[in-house]
Amino acid sequence: MSTILRNLEDFLGKDSTPLVETSLNLEPNLVDEQVIVADADLDKSDDEDEQIRNYRERLKRHDQIEDGHKRRRHNIDIHDHMIDSQNMLLRVLSMILHGKKEYELPCSVAYIYNISESLRHNSSFASMMYQKEDEIFDTEIASILRERNSMRDKEVIKEFIKSFTDWLAILRRLQIVFTIFDESPNFRTHEEKRRIIPFWITKFGRVVLEPLFNSDSDSSDKHFMENGLMKCFLQFFVTTYTFYDPPSEQMNEDYTLVNDFFDILKVISDNTKHTKPLNLTSLFKHAAAMFVKEFDNTYEEPSQFVSRLKFLLLKLRDFKDMICVEMRMHIDPLLCSICKGCLTSNFAKQNFLEIIFEDVIEFRFQVEFVYSVQEKYRLNLHAWESTKSFIEKKLTIMIIRQKRETRTLKLYSAGQVMADLINFSKNLEDILAKYVRMSSVALVIQNVLKRTNSENFVAEALARYMHHELINVFNAAEESSEDKDLSISLRNSEVEKLSLHCSMIFSMIPGKRNLVTAIYENILRKELLYGSIIMPTRLKNDCIELVREEFAVRCMGEKFSLNVNNSLLIMIHDLQKSNLELYKFVSQSKSQFKANFCCLKKEDWTKELPGEFVQLPNELTDVACRYQKSLNKQNFEWYYQLQRVTLNVLFNENDSHSLKEIECSSYQAAIFLAFQNRYVISLKELQSITKMELQFLEENLKLLVGKRMLLCHTKNKTYEINSKFMSDKKVIKLHNYINKKKKFQLTRTGIERDDFEMMHMRITCFITRKLKANSPIEYLKLVEDILHYLVESNVNFKQILTCYDTDIHAFIKKILDELTGEVYIRRVNENYYEYVP
Repeated sequence: MSTILRNLEDFLGKDSTPLVETSLNLEPNLVDEQVIVADADLDKSDDEDEQIRNYRERLKRHDQIEDGHKRRRHNIDIHDHMIDSQNMLLRVLSMILHGKKEYELPCSVAYIYNISESLRHNSSFASMMYQKEDEIFDTEIASILRERNSMRDKEVIKEFIKSFTDWLAILRRLQIVFTIFDESPNFRTHEEKRRIIPFWITKFGRVVLEPLFNSDSDSSDKHFMENGLMKCFLQFFVTTYTFYDPPSEQMNEDYTLVNDFFDILKVISDNTKHTKPLNLTSLFKHAAAMFVKEFDNTYEEPSQFVSRLKFLLLKLRDFKDMICVEMRMHIDPLLCSICKGCLTSNFAKQNFLEIIFEDVIEFRFQVEFVYSVQEKYRLNLHAWESTKSFIEKKLTIMIIRQKRETRTLKLYSAGQVMADLINFSKNLEDILAKYVRMSSVALVIQNVLKRTNSENFVAEALARYMHHELINVFNAAEESSEDKDLSISLRNSEVEKLSLHCSMIFSMIPGKRNLVTAIYENILRKELLYGSIIMPTRLKNDCIELVREEFAVRCMGEKFSLNVNNSLLIMIHDLQKSNLELYKFVSQSKSQFKANFCCLKKEDWTKELPGEFVQLPNELTDVACRYQKSLNKQNFEWYYQLQRVTLNVLFNENDSHSLKEIECSSYQAAIFLAFQNRYVISLKELQSITKMELQFLEENLKLLVGKRMLLCHTKNKTYEINSKFMSDKKVIKLHNYINKKKKFQLTRTGIERDDFEMMHMRITCFITRKLKANSPIEYLKLVEDILHYLVESNVNFKQILTCYDTDIHAFIKKILDELTGEVYIRRVNENYYEYVP
C-alpha cells in the first residue's frame, strides 16, 4: 500500500512525505478506495484531481488531530512524573532528617541526583521544599532537641555534644544527597535559602542555644553557657591540637565539631537582636594557656623543645577561622615568652634555626614567628644568618638544575629560568620585607650568581625572555581590542608589569645591562635576516612581524633603559621598504618562479663572508637580474645568497599525487633543478651543472639520497629522482646542516660561555662518565686522569685558573663537592669516589 502511495506522490510532485508517513494511520477501506481510483487511470478529468486534493486535506487534518492527542498525553505523563519526583524528594528529605542513612532510602543516591537535576530550576518546588523542611523541623525535631538539652549539668553537656554531633552527621547526609540543590541559585536566592549546612546549623542553634543568649535568661543559663558548654568545646579544640603528627581521624572530627559550634555562635550573634555578647576573652586565655602547657618548663633536651615548637607552629599556620584567630591572639605572646626562656644557649638557638629554616618559603609562618620573637624581645637568634644560608643553598641548587636542563637556551626554557628567579625573589620579599632590607637579600643573590658563574647565563635568559614577552604583549593587545587607543593602553600596562619583573632580575646581575643589550641585538638581527618576514607587502605595516619587532625595540630603549643601537630600527625600516619594492616587482613579473629578494643598507647589517659554493640555475639568476634592473635608481649589489627555496617536485610522472612541495636550502634546490629535462645524472655532471666543490656536493647529497629519501642511487652509480618517495606532509622541510669546507673566522660577541665555565662543564662531565664506567676510583688517580684529559683536549687550564686566582686541585675538589651534594657521586673511605646510580 505504501508503495502505491509513493507512486501517487511522485505523480503529484509535492508533499509526498506526509502522505507516506500517515497513510498507515487511516481507515483501511478509505485508503484502498482512494488508491484504486488514482492507480486505475491517472489521466482522468479535473473532478478526479479534486477528489485527490480532498483526500490530502483529510489526511492532513487527521495528522493534526493525532499530533494534538499525542502532545496532550505526553504533557500529562510529564506532569505525573514531575509530581512523583517531587513527592519522592520530599519523602527522602523527611527520612534523612529523621536519621535514616543512605542505604535505608527508598532509591539510590544516583537516582536522586537525576531527579534533582530535572527540578533544580523549578522555583515552585523550591518553595514547597522549604515549607516541608520548616514543617518537619518545627513540629517534630525541635521539641526533641529541646528535651535532650533542657538540663544544666556536666552529663547534659556530654549529651549536648552527642546530640550536636548526630545532627551534623544528618546535615552532611543531606548535603551529599541534595548537592545539586545546594549549588542551584533557585534554592538559595536570599538569606532564608542559603546553603544546606549553614541553614540547618542555624536552625539548630536558634532552637537550642539562642535562649541562652537572651538577656532575660537566668544566671544559671549564662553560667552553663560560659563556664560549661564553651569550656567544653575549647577543651575539644585544645586536645585536637596535641603534639601528635599526623593527627588521628577522631582529632579531625573533633576539630570540625568545634568549628561548627563557633559558626553557630557567630550566626546567632549576627542575626539576633536581643543578644548579650559573651565575654570570651577569659575563656580563650584559659584555652591558650592549656594549649602551650607543654612548654611551661624548659626541656633538658633543646631539640625536644624545638621539634615540638615546630609542630605547634605548623598547626598555627592553618588557623584561619574565627576561633583560631582568637586563639592566636593569646597563644603568640605565650610562645614568644617561652622561647625567650628556652633559647638561651647557642646550641639551642642553632638547633632551633636548623629546624625552623628548613625552607623559608614553604614554612613562612615559622620564619615570621622567629623574626617577631627576635624583634619583640631583642633576642639575637641569628635569624638573618639562617635566612642567608637558606637563600644561598636554595638558589645554588636551582641555578645548577637550570643549567643542566638548559643545554640550548630556547624561548620556553628562558621563560622558565626567569619565572623561577622572579617567583623566588617575590616570595622572599613577601616574607622578609618587614624584617630585612631587600638590598641585603639582593646582595646574597648576586654573590650566588657570581660564585656559580651564572651571570652570563641569567643575562642571556633575560634577553630572550624580554624579547619573547614583548612580542606576546603586542599580540595579546591586538587580539583583545579593535580600539586602537584601548590597545595601546593595554600594551603600556602590561609592559609596566614586565618592566618591574625585569628590573628585579637586573638587580641580581649588576653591570650586565650592556651584555643583555648585545644579546638582544644579536637575537633580533638573526630574527630579521633568517625569519619569514621577507615577503611582498602592498603597505608598510602589512608585515605584522616587523611592526611587532619595532614595538619591542622601542620598548627596550624607552621602558627598559637599554642602550639599543639605532641600526636595529634602520634594519626594520629597510625590510619594510624592501618588501614594498618586492611587491611592485612581483605584481609586474610573469615568471613561474616566486622569489623574495631583500634590498638593504649593508653597513647596518651583520656582515658575512661571501661564499660562492653554487652556480644557481639560469631561471633563478634571470629573475634576480630583472629585480636588479627594477632598482635602477639605487646602487644595488648582491651581498647575501639565497636562504631557503621552495620547489614543487613531481616524483612519479604517472601519479599526480606524487607532486610535493619541498622547502630546502639554495644548494639543495640547485641539485633538484639540475634534474630538469633529465632523468639520470652522474656525480660529475651534477658537479658541472651546480659548480659546487666536490666535497661540499657530496655532503649535500648525503642528506638527499636513500631508499626513503628524495633521491636514490642507480646501479651505474648515478642519481635519479626517487619515484617511490612517499610523505603525508603538505610541505617537506629538509635539514640543511652541512660541514662546509670553508671555515669562517668567528669573533666573540660576549654571549658565549666563558673558558672557566666551559672547563667546569668539561671536568664535571668527565668525572661523571669516568665513575659511571669504573667505580670506585682513588682521588689522586682521578685527578691524574682529569689532567691527562685536559691536556689531550688542548685546554690551557693553568692560564684559565690563574685569572680566577685558584689552582687545579682546589677547582677539582670544588666540582667533586658539588657532584656529591647533588648525589651524583659519593665518597667512599675518604680517598675514593664512586658513581651513584
